[in-house]
Amino acid sequence: MSEDELKDLDKEVRKLKRIASEWASQLHDLVEDRLPAGYEDIHPIAQSTYDACKAGPTPTPASPRRKKEPDMDPITGLTRGGASWTPTFLVKLDQKTCIGCGRCCKVCPRDVFDLIEREADDDAYDDDEDNNMVMSIANALDCIGCGSCARVCPKQCHTHESLPLNA
Repeated sequence: MSEDELKDLDKEVRKLKRIASEWASQLHDLVEDRLPAGYEDIHPIAQSTYDACKAGPTPTPASPRRKKEPDMDPITGLTRGGASWTPTFLVKLDQKTCIGCGRCCKVCPRDVFDLIEREADDDAYDDDEDNNMVMSIANALDCIGCGSCARVCPKQCHTHESLPLNA
């Protein structure tokens, strides 16, 4: 690909990510602010979020890596439409960046997160602030790899990776 084509592709990817993020934000707001009154809106917004995510370009496969063990292939699945999908699982949460807003906890379908009090010796700790809470990973093995937490996080605190079944 030429440099101009890469720039155009990058611009398109950013646009599609923004659209998907906006739909995910609407879904989050619906769940947070309008349930049960907005229950009928959940499916159309969730479908629009899914469609916006699917509209993105198909990632090109990385250069082949040598496998360390035969069972180290990442978990993959199929969407309802039959497309291959590789979930990315939560492996790290940067508590120094986290503002404790709780959006990831609210959108997570599997109770992976827990809101805890920030450590007093933490650099981000401020005695004058009312909110000295921070998210933590409570049940990492319950993560289903949907990535909802990363899409709603205003500070991009989450790190996700494709993992094998035995990881």
